[in-house]
Amino acid sequence: SSGINAEYGGSATDIVLQHCVRSHAAVVSSPCCYGKIVNSDTLSYPKSERFQRVIHRSDDYFTVSRLADHNSNSENYMKCVDIDRIEHLSDCGYEFASISKLKPLTCSPKNNLIVAFK
Repeated sequence: SSGINAEYGGSATDIVLQHCVRSHAAVVSSPCCYGKIVNSDTLSYPKSERFQRVIHRSDDYFTVSRLADHNSNSENYMKCVDIDRIEHLSDCGYEFASISKLKPLTCSPKNNLIVAFK
């Protein structure tokens, strides 16, 4: 099985990823609205063990996620959030997890594409 989401905003992307992990499903995800990422009863940030060792406060993580939406250097901040996501997928046993770009690059201002499979 596979989980596909296109332009799910903020934490909705992570809800889809969480469902894929539980279902052992492949992932194809095009995240957006990074600034809408928030903790909830079922989600906390950062996601990956690697990022948790470096970023100790969720507020610091949320600053990075908001900058992904509202900064001239947003590409780098988007990449930070998505690297945390693929590292988390690797922590959960995904053998392949990668970030690429939707083509053409002008198709969306947030054109990262996360692909992962076990």
